Amino acid sequence: LGFVYPHLALSSIPVARAASAVRRLPQVGEAEEPAVAVAPAHAGSAADRDQAIRRGQAVHRALQFMRLSEVVDEAAVRTEVERLVASGVLAPEDAALIAVADLAWFFATELGQRVRSAGDGYHREWMFLATAPPETFDPTVGGDDTDRVLIRGVVDGLVVMPTAIEIIDFKTDRVRPEAVADRAAEYAAQVGLYARAVREIHRRPVAATHLVFLHGRRIVTHQESDA
Repeated sequence: LGFVYPHLALSSIPVARAASAVRRLPQVGEAEEPAVAVAPAHAGSAADRDQAIRRGQAVHRALQFMRLSEVVDEAAVRTEVERLVASGVLAPEDAALIAVADLAWFFATELGQRVRSAGDGYHREWMFLATAPPETFDPTVGGDDTDRVLIRGVVDGLVVMPTAIEIIDFKTDRVRPEAVADRAAEYAAQVGLYARAVREIHRRPVAATHLVFLHGRRIVTHQESDA
């Protein structure tokens, strides 16, 4: 009856986490707070949330299967969306949720142009499994080098260069341009976990991470220190 489980502190941390669900990583001295605070993905009514989720899924599916060499302007993006509907990749009702003008805006940016010209160097929907020490999620817990938390995720896009990699994460949040910086801060932990996984798996530095807010038409870029 007097036995005390030696790894009790670690038992408060899930053995696996989805990177997309991580909104914040705590700092030392914050053990009394939840290790990870997950904000609601979408505000509004249940119907609004359902439509926002469907919109995000439709946009990401379109970006996954578009012929990037073809999306030279808004008309070409619309043609590609119509092609994906005709081929069964997108349902017509989902395609109707896609703001074609927002996608055309992205492809006209410097980053969008680099994505279009990267060819096989642009990897879409990169799935990964990685690990991190439990202290990543709660700096107060102890443990040895064998204690790890499994992290799973899907990165929207990787621009793979000979000496470094850039990460692209598309966001369909209905956020105003002036509010983009605050919203980007909410995704910092998620993108940080992406960068950790890319470094460990590809064994090369991450040059930059880009959060692309399509609705707000803003790109928030963080230059990484390891490139």
